[in-house]
Amino acid sequence: MKIYLSPSDQWSNICSGSGHSEAYHCTQIADECAMYLRGYGYEVLVGNNSEDGTYPNRVTESNDWGADYHVAIHTNAGGGAGTLVMAYPSTVSDPYVASVYNKVATLTPTSDYGIRADVTLYEILNTVATCIYIECEFHDTETLAQWIDENISAIGKAIADGFAEVDGLTINNGTGNNHTDSNVLYKVQCGAFKNRSNAEALKQSLINNGFEAVIKVE
Repeated sequence: MKIYLSPSDQWSNICSGSGHSEAYHCTQIADECAMYLRGYGYEVLVGNNSEDGTYPNRVTESNDWGADYHVAIHTNAGGGAGTLVMAYPSTVSDPYVASVYNKVATLTPTSDYGIRADVTLYEILNTVATCIYIECEFHDTETLAQWIDENISAIGKAIADGFAEVDGLTINNGTGNNHTDSNVLYKVQCGAFKNRSNAEALKQSLINNGFEAVIKVE
């Protein structure tokens, strides 16, 4: 199965308290979700949301890629609380739609809104794949914005688990950490310095302890 993840591109939509944006959180959620989905064996593509208003490009990419499911990942605003999933009317009873909603709704600390039919949102109307448009939780109260900030990985895993549960999949106690994917390269950064001599010292220390090390200038 091919799953396309489309994180919010609303970089100017600032969450209460933390100063982070909706897009910042949703990008992280998508990255975590992708890791777990790949661990379960799904093909995954994460859309580029680097600028506001790029969702039409992601719809085109999702369609061209031939996604089976298109997951639009958002956090909500407007003074409420809880998880909401929206889908095209003919797909609201889809088992994957229901399972993703149930996994995230169970995780969130508030009451939830359920699954609603929608014929107004661009991604729901224009994706060939079944679109699961999820508002994970509200970010315009400080308590819930903090909850989102502290549960990025758990939210991403919950979305992935929603797919895996329908397909009866398990992996490494529920984590994707030991999965090998030829299309994915995991990088670990040990430090970042303004002084090159400090970077050189850490590099040499790593080499002395048997690790490969390079210095990358950004």
